Amino acid sequence: MVSRPVQRPVDAVHAIAALAGDDDEDTALLLEMKREATDHLTQQVWCQRITEIYWGDGIGGVVAVFLFMFDAVPGDGALAAPAWCVVGDLPALLLPCAGRRDTPVDALERYCGEMERWVASVRSGGCGAGCAPVAATPTLEHAEMLEGRVQLLREDVIPQLRLAR
Repeated sequence: MVSRPVQRPVDAVHAIAALAGDDDEDTALLLEMKREATDHLTQQVWCQRITEIYWGDGIGGVVAVFLFMFDAVPGDGALAAPAWCVVGDLPALLLPCAGRRDTPVDALERYCGEMERWVASVRSGGCGAGCAPVAATPTLEHAEMLEGRVQLLREDVIPQLRLAR
């Protein structure tokens, strides 16, 4: 029997075994972030089980992007596989994958947009309703902190990841 190689759901990801940072410390941080992303997904009530994890991109201790295949209970709020999970020194977020040509940097751009919507909602006196879920109390202080992290992603991290591709 001839086995066929498993096809990645997105061109721009790698088998999780390929996860490696710039050095041993970076790799250890990225592996911890993989655990955080896995925990974030499995905490969703609709997630039955994870079937595959792929390494997207990231910088240890700052931000990492993973792509997950999973079985989900259909229903309100459930994502369809595959889905990205962004984790790091910022609120974790699951994002739908936009197709085979979607990239980890594309997911980070969408992440930034979702977090900017939350910040704008909180600044206008809202509580983040209608925005992506953020695991933080909707206060001006938290909005400012998140805005600074998103700015770092947009100005430093995303350009650095684009150059590395």
